[in-house]
Amino acid sequence: MPFTTRYFFTNNSLPIKKKEHYAMIQLYGPEVHFSVSDKLSLGIMASWIASPIAIASKLCLYSKNNIHISLGNILGNSGYIEQGKVFGGLHWLTITKGDRMKNFSFSAGYGYVADNANLLFYNYLGESYTFQSSRQNQKYYVPGYYYWNHSNSAYNNVQDEMFSQFGSSTNVYSPSLKGAYILSLAGIIPIGKKASLIFDSMLFLNQKNSIQYDDYEVNVDYDEYNTSTGQTTLVNGTFTVGINGRAVKESSFNSTILFMPSLRINQSYEKAFQISLAGIITQNQSFPIPTISWLRKF
Repeated sequence: MPFTTRYFFTNNSLPIKKKEHYAMIQLYGPEVHFSVSDKLSLGIMASWIASPIAIASKLCLYSKNNIHISLGNILGNSGYIEQGKVFGGLHWLTITKGDRMKNFSFSAGYGYVADNANLLFYNYLGESYTFQSSRQNQKYYVPGYYYWNHSNSAYNNVQDEMFSQFGSSTNVYSPSLKGAYILSLAGIIPIGKKASLIFDSMLFLNQKNSIQYDDYEVNVDYDEYNTSTGQTTLVNGTFTVGINGRAVKESSFNSTILFMPSLRINQSYEKAFQISLAGIITQNQSFPIPTISWLRKF
């Protein structure tokens, strides 16, 4: 069957046979895949409004004795949404063991998105210089207000000094290009003459971004308020603040898992229907995204 090279979203390394082109229609949009040769296939993926849109390719590198290896690529952009300013790609290598009816695949690759329109990500990290008065045991602490009517605090005087030295603090953003390492496990097994169970999954690991500062000492005069006597005394103090804020990559990663268990029903050699109880799991939340799709040979 022409659909045996495909799981729900990912694919295996089995080559699409020549002239066995197929289309896959999903709720969010269609995709079409053409067999250029017994080793190379090309495809187009899009939403129903043709934005975003992407091209896909798969090249079979090795196929012998139920072991298959392929190289896949997807490149796309946001189309006429934000004039194509959002674009990205996914490149991966897949190893498959099995035949067309029953197989198991492992894939590893790298994906990236350049969000030049700030459409997908919240890129704000912090200010170009910083200090705080809420947590005394944290870095860059400067004493703040004691009472509402004692406003001549060290915090205010440090703020004035920083403004005179560097002007207004500016926003620091993480890079618009986001990347993630991607791992996938997938497989298919028949459960009858016309039905097959599909397990499809993807793990995204993207490196966290944070803001890093250089230490800078500020010397100011300020009124120190004595809570016992209710009096203020003019004192001098030196405080460490952060300047030259810049985005850096941390050593830790965010993780997102996409599970796509599915049931495929082969209506004929040229038609199939499948339903997936897919779900997304992140470090903060999880939610289901059930969907259905239709496959057609042409």
